[in-house]
Amino acid sequence: LLLIHWPSDNTSRSHSSTDPYCNSNNTLYSASKCRQSTWKAYEYIFNNGGAKAIGVSNYESNHLQDILEMNSLIPSVNQIELHCFLVEQEIIDYCKSKNIMMEAYCPIARGNEKARNNEYLNQLGGKAGGKRNWAHIMIRWCIQKGFIVLPKSVTPERILANGDVFEFAIEEHEMKTLEELQKEKLRVSWNPLTVVWDV
Repeated sequence: LLLIHWPSDNTSRSHSSTDPYCNSNNTLYSASKCRQSTWKAYEYIFNNGGAKAIGVSNYESNHLQDILEMNSLIPSVNQIELHCFLVEQEIIDYCKSKNIMMEAYCPIARGNEKARNNEYLNQLGGKAGGKRNWAHIMIRWCIQKGFIVLPKSVTPERILANGDVFEFAIEEHEMKTLEELQKEKLRVSWNPLTVVWDV
């Protein structure tokens, strides 16, 4: 999977790109056309076997529209921070309507103490049995919501443990209770919604 990491923004414009649409020193510079030009390059890589899938990260609906209006390949995924404490329903619904999968980064909120110490998450972790805990519940929540999950760890034991989420399920009434956690709006990574993106 090859991703465009962000849509382009005012604070990190490239001054050295050979693409005139992506070089802010060029009079042809345009964030919208830069996104389209970059996507064409990704399509070339995909069509020539250089990637099994291509997608985007931290894109909002207006950024995706730049790609979709090209009437070419649709991004396989849009990767955003997504967990039961942070649900950006508008972009989730938009991507679903366009058959773009949502990929959740920071699905366990980087082990934030609000997640680690949440009584209900720990209660469900205990109910799930074995050595499962709050993190397993957060990962399983993402899976049951239909999201691709990307838990990150450099510790082999944790990498294996993160995969122990397929032999139990969160019940429907428990999923509804977990929905209440999104009121926290806990964000543990940078916020693409507050970045002044190029238009």
